[in-house]
Amino acid sequence: MNPGITVETITEDCAGCYLDGSRGHYGIRDMVELAIGYGYIVDGFVSFALGAYDDQSSDEGYPHEELVSVSDSALDWLNGGPNTGYARRTPGQNSPPVIPYGYGWQWLDGDFGLYSYAVDCED
Repeated sequence: MNPGITVETITEDCAGCYLDGSRGHYGIRDMVELAIGYGYIVDGFVSFALGAYDDQSSDEGYPHEELVSVSDSALDWLNGGPNTGYARRTPGQNSPPVIPYGYGWQWLDGDFGLYSYAVDCED
């Protein structure tokens, strides 16, 4: 274990919806900010775009596509690798939180959260 590096562990009892779909287009921004809260590192441009979202997201030229790309990277980071701590590191990033086996961060019916991969299907 590397001294000075803390990896948060999220347990099964913390699984579920983190961001309600009623937030609409703000969900993408909110998901990136959630990842940042867990240690995801963004550059200055992304920090600026996130900070300006409330006032400028409707402006022509706001970098929506770039923010969607960042959200895809943040989602990959949250779900990165096997659930074994430091083996989950992405070069240039902090280690993502350790999540329970069989769970993953994902969008589900407009909501974003940590959900079990088990899905009931009836034919």
